[in-house]
Amino acid sequence: MTKSTIKHFGLWFGVLAVGLAGVALLLSRQTGDKLELPDYPRVVAQIGGEEFTFLKTQTAQQSALGLGAVPKLPARYGMLFYGQGQMGSWMKGMTYPIDMVWLDSENTVVHVVHDAQPDSYPKTVFVNPPETDARIVIEITAGEAKRLQIEPGMKILL
Repeated sequence: MTKSTIKHFGLWFGVLAVGLAGVALLLSRQTGDKLELPDYPRVVAQIGGEEFTFLKTQTAQQSALGLGAVPKLPARYGMLFYGQGQMGSWMKGMTYPIDMVWLDSENTVVHVVHDAQPDSYPKTVFVNPPETDARIVIEITAGEAKRLQIEPGMKILL
């Protein structure tokens, strides 16, 4: 091998190494976003023909923390809360707006709040109307309820 060949080989090896390092960084960031999600059970749902994954809260502490434990909500992800009757949601610890959707025991939408803002906490607790019997609240990225045309009477397949 000549010095010129060795020099070119070294240059190409360096370019390849930088490229691979960039790909590794990109993949680690994508994986890192998913690792920021709490390790809660997942529930898959069909909404408007699209698949969503919901993090299912299981304890009072998880429910109180809610999406405040999620610094960034990935696309088509949300959080699911179980309860009964009038169920309240707040924006404690939130840094981004969300939509809230209340479902009855048949997974029919009974109430929707669009674009709940982080600065609504602590003065506002969002609740379903007293004449509705909610069993589930789902929280999704703000704007998704309008985009998917979620409104009372719509069924959500969980």
